Parts: sequence; structure tokens; C-alpha cells
Amino acid sequence: MLRAKGLGFTYRRSSRPALSGLDLSVGPGEMALLAGPSGCGKSTAALGLAGLLGGAVAGTKEGEVILEGPSVDGVGIVQQDPESHLVTLTVRDEVAFGPENLALPREEILERIGHALATVGADHLVDRSTNELSGGEKQRVAIASVLAMRPDVLVLDEPSANLDPRGREDVLDVTMSLARDQGKAVVVSEHRLDRLVDVATEVVVLVNGKASWRGTTEEMISDAEELSRSGVRVPGRPDLLGLTRVEVEPGEPALELEGLVSGYGDTRVLEGVDLVVRAGEMVGLVGPNGGGKTTLLRCILGLAEAWEGSVALAGDDVTGQPTSKMARRVGLVFQSPDHQLFEGTVRAEMEFGPRNMGLMDDPLSSRIAAIATEYGLSEMMDVHPFRLSLGQKRRLNVASVQVSSPRLLMLDEPFIGQDLGSIRALNDRLQVARSEGTAILVVSHDLEAMSSICDRAVVLEAGRIWVVEDPYTLSDGIPWGDAA
Repeated sequence: MLRAKGLGFTYRRSSRPALSGLDLSVGPGEMALLAGPSGCGKSTAALGLAGLLGGAVAGTKEGEVILEGPSVDGVGIVQQDPESHLVTLTVRDEVAFGPENLALPREEILERIGHALATVGADHLVDRSTNELSGGEKQRVAIASVLAMRPDVLVLDEPSANLDPRGREDVLDVTMSLARDQGKAVVVSEHRLDRLVDVATEVVVLVNGKASWRGTTEEMISDAEELSRSGVRVPGRPDLLGLTRVEVEPGEPALELEGLVSGYGDTRVLEGVDLVVRAGEMVGLVGPNGGGKTTLLRCILGLAEAWEGSVALAGDDVTGQPTSKMARRVGLVFQSPDHQLFEGTVRAEMEFGPRNMGLMDDPLSSRIAAIATEYGLSEMMDVHPFRLSLGQKRRLNVASVQVSSPRLLMLDEPFIGQDLGSIRALNDRLQVARSEGTAILVVSHDLEAMSSICDRAVVLEAGRIWVVEDPYTLSDGIPWGDAA
């Protein structure tokens, strides 16, 4: 059993506790869910339950975490960002890393590699380079690397954040099976609780570092409206999402792709992609992990080479042009928030792009302040970006790109780590950008949210595109593999 008593933590150089007085117990075969708005302390709680606070993570810890039982093999943690787990060059070596450090026999290590990868549906990745994996594939490998250690207690911090719908189903099935069938004690921090409520024995909602609500999943449904106001996405209540789409008459084509082919090494990822996105239009780009979505965005901005075909912005052929030539016209938010953080404060981060493009002036400073307020960052302007939660980092990424007013905005998984209130605020800002004539291309696995905010959607699978004209059908899921 894992038991936390009065667990609290204040990070170094911070005067405000990130976590205060958390009590939690989870035994074999049980699952506890941690929910709450972005920055509420869920990730700090996960680190504390894994025994990392005050040691690997600097700061002042209060309370205690007790691991008790007749056979205790420790606590395994899968953190929010899967890249923080990756320390080797191949998937095989990555999953073997933990067991090797336990000095296990070679035969047992090989058996654990195979079993862990099969458990998360990633055995086909065993010989791949970790640098070539998609965000969702990295997430599966990160979970497998922890499972290979076979801990008695597993702490998962947003394990499905980077996964496509099918992958999310698979990983959540695995997560539930660990508690229900394998007798593990499991703690999961998540924004999207839908599947997990079937197995969870307790739900704890954190607000400002404190437990503001706790109860069973049945009680959660009863208190749905109250929890929704706290930024919790209550399963089975899509009516509480509160997402709106502004009606905008599409303008001239802002982006035109014709016969686009690209990839990496000898691998073709895009197979003749044709796509048009018009000014004022928001188009959802969905599809399975590894289907080429991120490669497509990189190719548009010149970060990946177009092997064949063309890319046009507002009628101008920009195929093969350097990224610097397009920086004022196109904004890209990367899939991994940390890959887009360069400065020592939130304010400097938001000034980074305009400063490098020679755009800094008094009106822009006012625009930065206004956008920071809209994204809930105004009280964090002097905070180091790496001190922010995943959801706060993501909002900073989007805000920093929007400061320069690009005419084409491309967002790769903007809803990762976002609570319901943050998704609403982000969507409100994107809808304003649409009404001002900005063309928006959004990549996301959150089909429920995409169905509410996009004008239409395109599915990218195996390098080819097919169109979903009615975005509302996304909420029913996409039948991967049925592309025409």
C-alpha cells in the first residue's frame, strides 16, 4: 500500500506551496485519480508519491509518503513529458535500461522487454531509434520502460496526453488492467477521466495545491456542474465543455499543398498530400500516431524537406525556402512544449520571436501584456518557463507564437495538459484570431474538443489525407484504416 500523510512541497525560490496537506491511500488492486486545473499541483503530487520531492527535485517537503506491504518493489513513475524518460538511442535499449541497472540475467531482461512492449502495443517499435518516434510512440515506450521494472505501485502523470484515440484506448486499458487484473496500486493524474472512472476507487480534485474535493466516481457525476466550474472535465458530460465556434466566411487560400511528399532517411512519411486552408478557417488535422501529422507541419514551415510537390502561402510558392523567410507569416507550436522554450522568464519568452524579427515596440509590448492576461500568464511574467506546469507551458507556447500575428497558425497538440477552463480560454483566443482572418491548422487527438471548434477536419493516415466535412462526426471517433 502507498500512503501519503500531509504531503506538501514548496519549490526552491518559490514562496507559495505547490502542494499542501495531501492525504491519500491506494492499495493493491486500487486506482486513485488526481484531477484539477492546470498548475493545481497534480504533477507535484505525482513526484511526491514517487519519493522524488526534496531529493531529485529541490525544495522544502512536508509530511510523509509510506510504502508498506509484505513484498515491496518500489514505485514507478511515468512523467508528463515522455522525452524526459528517454536516455538511450533505441527502443530496445530504452526498455532494457532499468532491468540492466538491476543487474538481472540477460534472459530475464529480454523477456521483460518483450512483455512490457507488448503490454503497451509497441512491440513493433523494438528496433526503432527513439529519435524517430512520434509523441505517442514515445509515450508508449516511456510506460513500457517503467513496466519493465515491475514496480508494485505505478504513478502515471497524464499517460494518454500524446496518444491518438486508439492508442489512448490501449494505454488506458493497460492502466486499468494493472490495477484490476495484476493487483498493482495505481495513481493516475489526468484531465480526461472518461475510461478510468470505471476502475477508480477514489477521485481527488486539487485546486491551488490543496484537495478541494474527493469522492467516488458516482459522486463525481452527481457533482458534475460544480467540478466543471473548477476546470474538471467530467466524464459523460460533453454538454459542460462550453466550447463555441465563431461563424467566419472563409477568405482566399492561406495555405495550399499539392502532391507533397516528404519523410526522413529512406522512409517516406507523406505520400502526395493535397490540402487547402483558407483565411479565417480552422481545420483539424487528426490521425493515428506516426501517421505524418508532425512531419506535415514541419514540411510546411521548411523544417523538413519537401521531396516532391509544392507549398504555397497566400499564393506564393515557398517550397524549399528557409524557415527564416516564413517566420513572420507562419507560426508553429511544436508538439513538445519544452522544445519551444528558450528564455529565463515568461516575459522574455513572449518577446523572443518579435525581438529576433526586429518587431519590438511599445504597441507590441502592450499586445504581449494583453495576450499574457488572456492566457492566464500575467502573474507569471517573471517566472522561469521550466517552472510552469505542462498546461501552462503549452499556453505560453501558443501565446508566444500569437504575439507576432502570423497569418497561418499551426498548432501541434495545443490541448495537451489543459484543464477545461484553459481549453475554453485557448479556443476563445483562436476564434478571435479566425475572425481577424488568421488561417488555423490544429493537430489534436482530443476529438471531442475538435468536433466543437473546427470548420472541418482532415485525416492523415499512412501519409495520405481524407476529408471529414462535418467536424461533429469526430466526437464519435475516427475509423483509422478505413481511409478512402
